Amino acid sequence: MTGDPKRRSTGSPLLLNEDGLIEGARYIASPNCDERPAGCAVELIVVHAISLPPGEFGGDGIIDLFTNRLDPAAHPYYATVSDLKVSAHFLIRRDGNLIQFVPTGRRAWHAGESTWRGRIRCNDFSIGIELEGTDHAPFEDAQYVVLADLTRAIEARYPPTDIAGHSDIAPGRKTDPGPYFDWERYRALVKASVMEISRAGPGDYAGILALQSANYIGNLTAKERESGFLSAELTRAQLAAMAEDLGVVVAREGGRVVGYLCAHRADLGPLPPVVEAMLRCARTAVHRGRPLAATRLFVYGPVCVARSHRGRGLARKLFDALRAAVAGRYEYGITLVAGANPYSLRVHVDGLGMEAAAQFEHAGRAYHLLAFPVSPGTS
Repeated sequence: MTGDPKRRSTGSPLLLNEDGLIEGARYIASPNCDERPAGCAVELIVVHAISLPPGEFGGDGIIDLFTNRLDPAAHPYYATVSDLKVSAHFLIRRDGNLIQFVPTGRRAWHAGESTWRGRIRCNDFSIGIELEGTDHAPFEDAQYVVLADLTRAIEARYPPTDIAGHSDIAPGRKTDPGPYFDWERYRALVKASVMEISRAGPGDYAGILALQSANYIGNLTAKERESGFLSAELTRAQLAAMAEDLGVVVAREGGRVVGYLCAHRADLGPLPPVVEAMLRCARTAVHRGRPLAATRLFVYGPVCVARSHRGRGLARKLFDALRAAVAGRYEYGITLVAGANPYSLRVHVDGLGMEAAAQFEHAGRAYHLLAFPVSPGTS
């Protein structure tokens, strides 16, 4: 068991890390889980309600049930459920305390016989969140706040994500979260956020790396790559070095990272091999008749915008913020786009006004070297 046993919403956003755990949350491992089927991605959040004993709150009955320690003699009702092997990924208590039982990458046993959008066995592709509550009483304010925060953290790692109640995926068999759960309020809280763009700090690194992982070419299907991908994968140390160099511009919404743009000096190292290949190409590349090697240039990228936020002008906002930050110090920026990434090429050429200066190959793949003046109108 790890984490803060009294984790609740404090105004700081929840962060779902690469291990599928909410950082800082209380973690009690449930044995009632297993691996998801190969190639089965998380696509659904299921909201449940539970109380043990029924209608009573605050005890350890739910924890004991999910960890196979429920004493059938402790309450008459327990004898009817103590043999069940069930769990959920998360439990939100009445006061907003958050407990995690199963990493999100694993399959928790929460849905039972279920169907969603024509697919059976919802446990395979869902995350289960239990609210301490019943069908017969309203839920607490703190539960809505933490549930919305948790939903945003999940959606940041597994976009796009559907949301349903247990009663939606098992109609006629289940009724939770019940008539007192305010779906409109919950969805409004999930969406209620303000976009903030600023220079990234250490507290943003985990969110940036999570967004990177969700968009790196090696982690995407061929279909997913059609809407853009990252060609290079930064380590945390490389990200920190860039942030401390020219800086990383980050966009946050609802406390989660929804976009970022890195920038660094051309002589910063070590760099991903594909970036080193681009810099070798830049030594002989010419832009508008001017050798790039004769200019004060910096490296733009990588840049990434969450799939849920594309087409909303966020790439332009990050680009403009970066230009303003380096104005007066550099004349040109350069970046690379894979030849197999036409979506990203359109964004950078048609959307941001960059121009192709050269082409190069690395590891058997073709790339475009793009250049742009820091001050529009510079030639």
